Amino acid sequence: MTRIVAAGPAPASGDQRRLRDVATQIEGVFVAEMFKAMRATVPAEGDARGGAGEEIFTAMMDGRISEAVARGLSRGVADAITRQLGRRA
Repeated sequence: MTRIVAAGPAPASGDQRRLRDVATQIEGVFVAEMFKAMRATVPAEGDARGGAGEEIFTAMMDGRISEAVARGLSRGVADAITRQLGRRA
């Protein structure tokens, strides 16, 4: 009797998953630095600034958003890192 198995990607090994996780973290840092550079271009609005508290909150928010962006991107930096380093592993 012939058994038909659906074609699909092979399950990722533990090393491949760790590589992907680290690549996604690197992409998150990259996106966070882009946010930081973009915010530096926005002029301060006089006395309406929130001071150190606002800066801390903004940095935390940018960190969370950059993590989410890195996880949600397809064909991003993490994919390129995973492909390139995955060949060597």
